[in-house]
Amino acid sequence: MKTVAAGRHRGRLLLLVLAVLAVVGFVGTLAANRSTVGSGEAFTGERLRVQQDYSDYWKAMLVANESGDGSALADHAAGEQLEILHANLSALTGAGLVAKGSVDHRIRSITVDGKLATLVDCIDVSQWIQYQARSGRVQPGQLTDRPKQLASYTFAPRDGRWLVTRSEVLSEC
Repeated sequence: MKTVAAGRHRGRLLLLVLAVLAVVGFVGTLAANRSTVGSGEAFTGERLRVQQDYSDYWKAMLVANESGDGSALADHAAGEQLEILHANLSALTGAGLVAKGSVDHRIRSITVDGKLATLVDCIDVSQWIQYQARSGRVQPGQLTDRPKQLASYTFAPRDGRWLVTRSEVLSEC
């Protein structure tokens, strides 16, 4: 009798261990598919896609401003926003300048409503500095102690991606 009871006990213990491992694996999968923002809110699903496409937008913009080549911007922006990015890049390169450095983000919210998404971010551009393209010297006279900007970005879907179509600085943050 003891062997039958011991066998049942081991069987239950094995089922319990498997159940715990399944829960841990499920939670690990959830954690791998979401991101947390400054407010501590976790983004999942479509909001996570918006966040990733926003990150890619900034990467492309930083590369374009450092290299002077804005050809990849159309993969991340459209409409009014793309026109503004190209105009700003043209003005920068026309003045013989490049912009280098980093931009820090504290995303406040992401909303997705059908065919429109909005992201609000507190952006710190104080480390994104203009340099003379030829000499590599810091461009004199620029503000390097700029306040952090609270900005809103509007996105539209295209070919499985979210493209920035508009941006607006709301205030300091």
